[in-house]
Amino acid sequence: MPPTVKENEILTARPETAQRPASTAALPGETAIKQQPVALEVPVTINGARAVEGSDKREPFSETTKTVLIFGNGAVIRLSSSVAPGQLLFLTNEKTKKEVVCQVVKSKNYRNVSG
Repeated sequence: MPPTVKENEILTARPETAQRPASTAALPGETAIKQQPVALEVPVTINGARAVEGSDKREPFSETTKTVLIFGNGAVIRLSSSVAPGQLLFLTNEKTKKEVVCQVVKSKNYRNVSG
């Protein structure tokens, strides 16, 4: 199980150092290093645009949330706004004010969980 860390603590487990078992071959385009997620809450703001039902228009949205899991090349976040795989979002780290463009890889909706 990955370590749970608060945002001001030093990470002791480095996701990029976890090695893939020798019995598993790397897929095409995949590196030989398997990334292990780290449970880390980082305050972020997500900016994007959602489709307006019944039209081809889009309406902008902004939402402040926290990361749930962090990988070397991505993160899991909870949003109350619905997003679709392939959609581009702007993610801003609220502590450093750095902004990156992200692409939604997977989106799940749960009935009894908000966001």
